[in-house]
Amino acid sequence: MVLLRLPTKEEEERSLRFQVNKNYLLGMRQYLEERYGATLEIASAGLVAELKTMPGFSRIQRIDTADEKACRTALSLSWTGLIQLELASWSEVAFNLPYSNAWAPVHAYYAVSSAARGWLTAQGQPTSSHASTLKAIGSEVQCRRLYPPPWNVSCIGCCHDRTHAFVNAPEGITPAEPGILLQAPESGTFWPRYLKMLETTRRNTLEVRYSEWKKAESRKQIRAAQKRKLAENAPATTIFDFLWRLRVRSNYHGVEPYLMAHVSDAWQRDFYESIRLTSHLSSLMFDTWLAQRLGRDRYAAAVDDFMQYRGNSPEPVRFLESRRSLLGRSPREVPTGARPRPSEGG
Repeated sequence: MVLLRLPTKEEEERSLRFQVNKNYLLGMRQYLEERYGATLEIASAGLVAELKTMPGFSRIQRIDTADEKACRTALSLSWTGLIQLELASWSEVAFNLPYSNAWAPVHAYYAVSSAARGWLTAQGQPTSSHASTLKAIGSEVQCRRLYPPPWNVSCIGCCHDRTHAFVNAPEGITPAEPGILLQAPESGTFWPRYLKMLETTRRNTLEVRYSEWKKAESRKQIRAAQKRKLAENAPATTIFDFLWRLRVRSNYHGVEPYLMAHVSDAWQRDFYESIRLTSHLSSLMFDTWLAQRLGRDRYAAAVDDFMQYRGNSPEPVRFLESRRSLLGRSPREVPTGARPRPSEGG
């Protein structure tokens, strides 16, 4: 006799949250694959080609006085996060994915945010906290014509009184209804789902701000006008805030959604492959600008020095070979009189 244990109500709710987040990421992956290419290498080349056509790219000027050591530190942290994500690609055992996925949002967030900090540092805008990094990037998304879709779309305003708006979103698109979030993603529902992802992320962010205000002011309630004021002063919400939200959930709200037996292997694979591609291309975007700012020769040197410590298997760092080819400069290309390759840590 086989005994079947039905999931509890709490487990069902966790499963639904996992499904919604998996679908957000899967929709993003499908969009990126359709726009840039079906494999990481092809998509990387396609993204870099598009980034170089953006109006703001030509305005990125090389600067030799950038804090190269700090930039290298940020790059190393970013690449290490990506390597941690890559390790799951080389496991042939399906049951390993739930354990990998439990920590994947953490690796994904640090891979992307560290690349962002490197880019900000190269511009003379070093950030010292997650909040300041997200705020600076949110401002860039709104103000600089560097980011292609969908990274260029942000949510501003107050979600609680429906005065919020989406900057750079396609015209006529509104956030998806809740029922759509549980449906399998397809190209026709990408933008409504994406806007809902930003809206939900902003709503959660604002609720934290409201709670902090009530605690600071010793209040039990907060008026609508005060909510609107706090929302107006809150930074724009972007996909990077969504990655932060996933990271916080993994770090502080438990790993049970990823380890539950009734979450299928197919869902686990979709979640992993989707957050992997999103993280790679998001961090590559910042690397592309950073290489332009530091110089292709200095970026290539950073890659070469980092890859000295790759261990016995080349597979988890193969993406760096692609990045070096796309963004770096070989020694024979370095012009006469160019800055020599720095020593480790320089």
